[in-house]
Amino acid sequence: MFFGITMSPTQKEFIEQQCKIHNLTNVEIKIADITTHEMEDKYDRVIVVELIEHLKNYELLLRKISNWMTPDGLFFIEHHCHKTFAYSYEPLDEDDSFTEFFFPAGTFTILSANLLRIFGMMLRL
Repeated sequence: MFFGITMSPTQKEFIEQQCKIHNLTNVEIKIADITTHEMEDKYDRVIVVELIEHLKNYELLLRKISNWMTPDGLFFIEHHCHKTFAYSYEPLDEDDSFTEFFFPAGTFTILSANLLRIFGMMLRL
C-alpha cells in the first residue's frame, strides 16, 4: 500500500487519475497539512518531494517522518535548494505571485548533507 499526503486538491486529483491510467489500486492520497497531520501507521519507505523548502520548521517535519518510519525504514528526500545560501521567501510586492502561491513563508535551503544532520537528529543517517 502506498499512502500520500498533499495540501493540493488538484495534485490529489492528478495522482488519482494517473493511478487509474496505470491500473494502480494500492495508492491512497489524503489532503492534509503535514505540519498538523498525525497518524499511527508505520512505513518502511518515506519519500518527500519538493516539500521541505516550503517550511520553516525542518525539525518538526523530520520528527514526524521519523515517527512514521519502521526501525529499518528508508527516507528519501528531494528538494529545491541554493548552492551557497539559505534565504526566506518574502513577497517583493503585491504582484509577487511566485512567493504568494509557491513559497508562502518558505525557505530556500542550502544544498548540504548537514541539513539532515542538523535538523534530522532523530533519523539514523
